[in-house]
Amino acid sequence: MSTLLSAVVVCCLIIITILCGVGVVVILSRLHSIDEGIQKTALLLTVLANLQGATDGDIQKALGGEGDAETAESAEDKEAEATPVTKNSKKKK
Repeated sequence: MSTLLSAVVVCCLIIITILCGVGVVVILSRLHSIDEGIQKTALLLTVLANLQGATDGDIQKALGGEGDAETAESAEDKEAEATPVTKNSKKKK
């Protein structure tokens, strides 16, 4: 009887170990998919911020890091170069 009882206990421990292993794998795969979703959301928000005129320096400041002064200045220079020419500016020339 004691050998039967020990065999049942060993089988139960094996089953519990397998179930815990499967549970850990499922949890880790869900966390990985959540992480991918967060990264995609952050990228989308960055693109939307750029479309609304935010510079890379502004985005770095929002992320908690200090924006690089050179990056901010170069972004402002690019923005100034991208300003369209209006009719009034043509007349002044």
